[in-house]
Amino acid sequence: MTSSPVSWSLLTEKLTSGLDLERDEIQGAMREILSGQSDIDSVKSFLLALKAKGETSDEVGALVEVMYANAAPINITERAVDTVGTGGDGAHTINISTTAAIIAAAAGARVVKHGNRAVSSKSGASDFLEALGV
Repeated sequence: MTSSPVSWSLLTEKLTSGLDLERDEIQGAMREILSGQSDIDSVKSFLLALKAKGETSDEVGALVEVMYANAAPINITERAVDTVGTGGDGAHTINISTTAAIIAAAAGARVVKHGNRAVSSKSGASDFLEALGV
């Protein structure tokens, strides 16, 4: 599916005016974000405006559909555990879920770990693993 370029300024203006986004608008924005080709400051302004307005269930559902459509499926044939941090605690804590994953794996558990860079904490899973040279 080909989509039109996203006008971050128009979407952000709509959100700051308190208006909800149409399904095609928010899905186009998410596709653009996932492409990795967007200006980070524009995306940041858009996401902050969306948070300030308050996300509707329709907007969140539309975002989830795009994320699922772009997710890389994995085939796991054996039982495994996933440790994931909650993030967003606002306390600027350290990443402990990745440490827990390493300890669980050392104890024999099969661990599937996912994560990202730090957003609201001192380190995210990717930062932590990168520092370890993994």
